[in-house]
Amino acid sequence: MEKTYEVEVELDPGAEVEDSKVFAVGAAQIQTLAAADGHTLTDEEVLQGLRAERVAPGSNKCRVSKTIQI
Repeated sequence: MEKTYEVEVELDPGAEVEDSKVFAVGAAQIQTLAAADGHTLTDEEVLQGLRAERVAPGSNKCRVSKTIQI
């Protein structure tokens, strides 16, 4: 079975979706959500397969998501 966690991260002015801060903040939030569901993800596990995309063109928000096997 799979579960997808999805969070929104606000971009700093001038930052791009690929910015490491977007992934770091999103990964931390996803780890917290997964832990609340009883799933432990290491830093390496949460970063593997992590996806980020703009919510909408020109938006300063990104959607960061991770699908895990449970």
